Formats: sequence, structure tokens, C-alpha cells
Amino acid sequence: GGGLVRASAAHPDGPFTARAITRDPGSEAAQALAALPNVEVVQADTDDEASVERAFAGAYGAFCVTFFWVDLSPEHELAQAKNMAAAAKAAGVEHVVWSTLEDTRHWVTDDRMPTLQNFATLSLMASSTASLDGSPERRYFIVIEVQGFG
Repeated sequence: GGGLVRASAAHPDGPFTARAITRDPGSEAAQALAALPNVEVVQADTDDEASVERAFAGAYGAFCVTFFWVDLSPEHELAQAKNMAAAAKAAGVEHVVWSTLEDTRHWVTDDRMPTLQNFATLSLMASSTASLDGSPERRYFIVIEVQGFG
């Protein structure tokens, strides 16, 4: 997410202000983002849907990303993703970009690489969060499948 915020800040004449959401606005990384033009930093925790909804309030768009490596729990990552999706919907966010990965279980069918669970969870998040009320409506979700992060 920080890369997207920095890219937005590099175009200060653009129509949007970037809102960086972090658990710790006092961190060095958050302060560095706050020092950029057209950037505001707000506190929210993806474990707390209400805090994410407050952080999304008034935003046109949101770029959502999770971090599996915090506790290596697919269930926790999926819960956080659902919180972000529900918060975006409740806050009236019109455009959500979801950063995800392709489900590699289609090609690797044994347990040689257990960390591939991260790919599977991200793929599941993309399909399960796009329509929270069971309807086929997916108008405001765009899913970006990244083949890897470097």
C-alpha cells in the first residue's frame, strides 16, 4: 500500500488525496508517508471492522491488501479481508481495488510448499468479499492478481 501512496503523492495536482491506513500512525513508516504532499495517515486495525469503516468514511476508493505473514493464519487473513470489504461497503466506498494472488493449488497438489496457502487464501478472499450480501453485484470490486511480490 505504501508504494501506491507514494505514487499518488508524486502527482500532487491529481484529483485525490491518498489516505494511508495503519495500525500505528506514529510509526516511522507512517510518519514518512504523512510528510508527503496530499497524504493523510489515519489509524485503523483490520481486526476491527468499525475502525476500518471510520477510516474509509468519505473515501471514493480503497486499495485493500492483507499481510498473511503476520501470523501465518489463513483464517485470520480471510477475517481481516471480510472486515475490509464490509467496511468499504458500509462506508459507501465506490471503487475497491483488491490485491490478491492466483490460487496455486490447481498446480501444486501436495504439501511440498505449505506457504502456498497464502496464495489460496488471497484467491478465496477475492471471490468471497466481492459480494457480501449473496447477490451477484460486483460493480465496485476490481481484483488484481499479482503473480508474486519482489
